[in-house]
Amino acid sequence: MLCLMAGIASASGILERRAHAQGIVMPIKGFAFRLIGIAQVAGSIGVVAPVATGTVSVLTSLAAAGLAVVMAGATTLNLREGRRITAFVNLGLMAMCAVVFNAFWS
Repeated sequence: MLCLMAGIASASGILERRAHAQGIVMPIKGFAFRLIGIAQVAGSIGVVAPVATGTVSVLTSLAAAGLAVVMAGATTLNLREGRRITAFVNLGLMAMCAVVFNAFWS
């Protein structure tokens, strides 16, 4: 759910405008930033939808793996920018994605 909300905020441009208003320099801007948001939204839906509908559960694990990759990239960018607390949150989200992947891949 957290990835879904963050993805919607990223895809719609809300986070980018807020960062600009606060004087924060974003390492990724424009279309690339929105594309990451779209990937977060798609991954979040992909984690929940197969389980909720009872369809192919392997899609849940693949979506969780995709979200883990997105979170790994976010962790790297946040560490590079010196945002250690945000990077720690991203690591936690990545760990949760790994747990979901492991649970549904088996």
